[in-house]
Formats: sequence, C-alpha cells, structure tokens
Amino acid sequence: MISAELMYEKVMHRMDMTKETKEEELQEIIRTVLEDESKKEFIPLSEKIQIEQGTV
Repeated sequence: MISAELMYEKVMHRMDMTKETKEEELQEIIRTVLEDESKKEFIPLSEKIQIEQGTV
C-alpha cells in the first residue's frame, strides 16, 4: 500500500512552486494523484478520504 509520505511527495512534485497554489488547485492535484495511484494498486475508500482531508 502506498504510504502517506509517498503521496505527499507525488503531490509536491506536481505543484508549481513558482506561484501560490490555490486551494482548488491543490485539491485537484491530490485527486489526480489518488486516481493515478488507484490505477496501480487498490486504495481503500476510507484511506482516500483521509488523504483528501489531510488527516493521514
């Protein structure tokens, strides 16, 4: 199962660090990373929700 740290790294890698990222943009990046990782391996819905809410 993918770790929260690895998910964080993948999200950070996709962010444009030359400008401030808006909340909506960040949420979309997180959803995209979750979707991509879900295609590679099963991620339980409860874990996806925790990752999206930032409670992991």
